[in-house]
Amino acid sequence: MIKITGQEQIVKTLNKLLFDMNRATSETVFAVANSVRNTAVLSIQNQSPGHVVARTRQGGSGTYEHMAADRGNAPNTDTGNLVRSIAVEHKKGDTSAFVGTSVEYGAELEFGGWAWLEPAMDQHKSDVFIELDRALTRQIEEV
Repeated sequence: MIKITGQEQIVKTLNKLLFDMNRATSETVFAVANSVRNTAVLSIQNQSPGHVVARTRQGGSGTYEHMAADRGNAPNTDTGNLVRSIAVEHKKGDTSAFVGTSVEYGAELEFGGWAWLEPAMDQHKSDVFIELDRALTRQIEEV
């Protein structure tokens, strides 16, 4: 007769590995979402080629010049409102995150020809797989 021992320890180790892998996945998603956010912010803050337009000051007290980005480029920051509004929403433990803005004209710019979010996501989409591979490999090696 063959007697196998240690099943409880194997199950315990596998459960810990599963927990650690879920945590690592959540942390990786959050980190990459923040990278997307930061890249989007920089794309707006770094002036894109464009043309000068006159803008009315808030409250209507005169005008000022603004370098409006040409279509196909990220918009150039004006008031800083869009940049300040770009946020990451992620609940600890989740394996998804939202990067975006609540500013209405953010979507108008993104889908109207002055993309700022999709290029940032494209730049970091492979990071998810690279960072997940690193994090999960590290978790497996620790076990």
